[in-house]
Amino acid sequence: MPIALQITSIQRIFRNLNPEIGIDVIDWKMQIDKTLTMPENRLNLSIIYPQYKWFADETEMKGVKRQALDDLTDMLDYMLSIVPPEAKEDFREVFDDYLSRATYSLERKLKLAPLKRKIVELQEKLEEAKTKDGIAPPPPKAPLPLRWTKELESKLRDIFEATFTRAGLSPRRYMAEYRVELEVIKTLTTQDDMIKAVEEHAKEIITRERAVKIRPPVIRPPGPPIPPRERIIGLPPDEEAEEFYAPVFYPPVAMSEMRFPRRPAGIEIDQIYAKFQADLTMCGIAVPRTYRSTFEIWENHTYDSWKQMRDIYELMVNKICKGQRFTSKDLPVRVPYEAICEGVYWLVSQKWAESVEDIVRKLDELGTPATRETVKDCIRQGWREKVPNFVIVTKDYLEHLLAEPLELES
Repeated sequence: MPIALQITSIQRIFRNLNPEIGIDVIDWKMQIDKTLTMPENRLNLSIIYPQYKWFADETEMKGVKRQALDDLTDMLDYMLSIVPPEAKEDFREVFDDYLSRATYSLERKLKLAPLKRKIVELQEKLEEAKTKDGIAPPPPKAPLPLRWTKELESKLRDIFEATFTRAGLSPRRYMAEYRVELEVIKTLTTQDDMIKAVEEHAKEIITRERAVKIRPPVIRPPGPPIPPRERIIGLPPDEEAEEFYAPVFYPPVAMSEMRFPRRPAGIEIDQIYAKFQADLTMCGIAVPRTYRSTFEIWENHTYDSWKQMRDIYELMVNKICKGQRFTSKDLPVRVPYEAICEGVYWLVSQKWAESVEDIVRKLDELGTPATRETVKDCIRQGWREKVPNFVIVTKDYLEHLLAEPLELES
């Protein structure tokens, strides 16, 4: 997946799981490694920034780990397929060792990037050899573990015991488990990885032994009922045939011809602010004009579609009626046009989509929402500029997606 698409997708996940944290707390371009897949980068970020939430629950985290290992297995299987027959057994042994190390690293929350870079370098050598003369390079030797000394063994034991002492538990009962795990830890190649593995092993035992008390959820009484609203005939539907609802005594908004992305226009602001005041009055707020500054947060944002504009409006009203604050952190992440196009180019090159709508749905699943017109503009731009991803697709296929002919601009 392109790095720009990875960044926007992971940012969307981060924002959903950490709504009170701004996305600018992380230097995404610096921390997301282009040699890693999206599941691997997500796991890597959870190691670098454990103070933030990266998975909805333990089940999702296990699923992401499984996907990361499946992606790595597919990559190694492909590499094995381009190795000459006489070298397959040697390479298979090396690949099994890589997979074993990756599995252990993910279980012990060790960084996967150094190992993945070695695999990528080996793949490049295999591809180059296949292109030139078909002679595979010799399989790399397994990296030698760190020289084992009594000082290192004593240091790791002290770290294991200290982790238990800080948690208020005695480590004596668990030394047998530690000695078994130590045989695997000895095969790691750096001292930092060994220390990290020992700490993770200790924490795993502590979590297992100590009961975690979970607070029962706070059940709040439901707010006052909101009277039903009537739909105005003539309000502008968006591409999904969703409509904006307003009290019947306000004039209809007539701006459906304006292209997105954009901010709310002048006539829309006047009419929707009148609706905003009415909505707050109906949910029991006596002086709705005191929320004008909150309305301006919604008003000054750039939206990708009429549906998105309406959905965020509804979120704002619901939060105010429940006594909660609506802030700029509740606004959707704006995905740059270039990042959307990069994602479109990549999806088109996979040649699975049957229509523009298929690409729009897939972008939405990846956390990079885009309108149908934006996707079509990206395809036309890619065709005009002859981007690398379009080299492997035909003009007929692009015209099939667009349902219209493609012509080069003069």
